[in-house]
Amino acid sequence: MHKRARSWGNWLAPAIILLILGAGVASFAGPGQSQGDKHSLKNDVSELKSRAGTGRLVAEQALAGNLTRNFVEAQAEQMRKGVAQTRDKLTPEQFGPELSAQVLQAADLARRLEGALNSLRGAGADRQAAESARKNLAGLFEELSRLEEDLKE
Repeated sequence: MHKRARSWGNWLAPAIILLILGAGVASFAGPGQSQGDKHSLKNDVSELKSRAGTGRLVAEQALAGNLTRNFVEAQAEQMRKGVAQTRDKLTPEQFGPELSAQVLQAADLARRLEGALNSLRGAGADRQAAESARKNLAGLFEELSRLEEDLKE
């Protein structure tokens, strides 16, 4: 048993030293962190874009008379909740300082998307309100698509 303890000691000390050195190097590797931040932000924007596209399709189907009012209200509310969760993650503190402008833009688009989904939810049988929500959602989809493309570069 004593031999086994000594053999553990022979490799344990160098392993701990390597871990400490690795942690130190990782703390100085800032650019790697920003890539992760950029990828994470792109994913959040992609999620918002998906919800805007889905909202637009729901509005189109509602205008065509293919969906019930209750279904439209429930779907719009579910999408709005998802957008709110994503929006809450979009703070400059969560991302690197080099992304602060894009984070603020994404947060603004998320707030506008929430408003558009609220409008869709409240449109009910009002065709004009549903058409306005559809146009708004289509515009937000385009803006989010552009931001997503900017984040790919």
